[in-house]
Amino acid sequence: MFIIGIDIVLRKLFYRFKKRESVIQWLVYLFLLGLLLVGVLWFESKFMGIILPINISFNWLGVLQAILIILSIAAILFAVMSIEIYVRKKRNTPLPAMEFSKPEDEMFKGSQKYIGAFIISACAGIFEELIFRYYVLGRLEYVTDSTLFAVVVSSLLFGFIHILDGGWKSVISTGLFGIFFSVVYVLTGNLLVVIIIHAIWNFLSFTIPFEKMINFINRLLN
Repeated sequence: MFIIGIDIVLRKLFYRFKKRESVIQWLVYLFLLGLLLVGVLWFESKFMGIILPINISFNWLGVLQAILIILSIAAILFAVMSIEIYVRKKRNTPLPAMEFSKPEDEMFKGSQKYIGAFIISACAGIFEELIFRYYVLGRLEYVTDSTLFAVVVSSLLFGFIHILDGGWKSVISTGLFGIFFSVVYVLTGNLLVVIIIHAIWNFLSFTIPFEKMINFINRLLN
């Protein structure tokens, strides 16, 4: 809970100075979280005798698993979207207007858009998975001996720290992603798989022009 509390405080400070938000600012934020995690792990091993290994394997199997999961999700989304377009075309009803603007948009403009998005996505994927899947989920499972409890609670906490991104809607949506990441981690036993999926999802959410996609689909429907 200490790490989660510090995370929320840091996010609050970053949103307070949103006008000066930059890639460097977010890297500093993630770096501070990394230092905090290292400090907590050192304290636990030094004074509490708790040492849990990081379940991460740097091999091609992990990369392949991540790619297959991503492709499976893409195929499901494509199928659902195709059905949605077909039904709406039959009923002659366009997709509703949606607001996708977010604080990160200001960081990823111009020639450095994809570089900045890649750096933040990779770092966020690494640090957030280390904190929520390795540490929070791992410690809860270690203390309670219940994987289900650990998955649910760690996912709720993962969703809650994103409350500043868009209120309770962000908490719910991010919490659901947290459950998905947790299940993948439990099933594969390899943190690398979840880090890759998390980083790719972040990168796509930063770079894909969702509003233009909806406008394009609505033109097809008309």
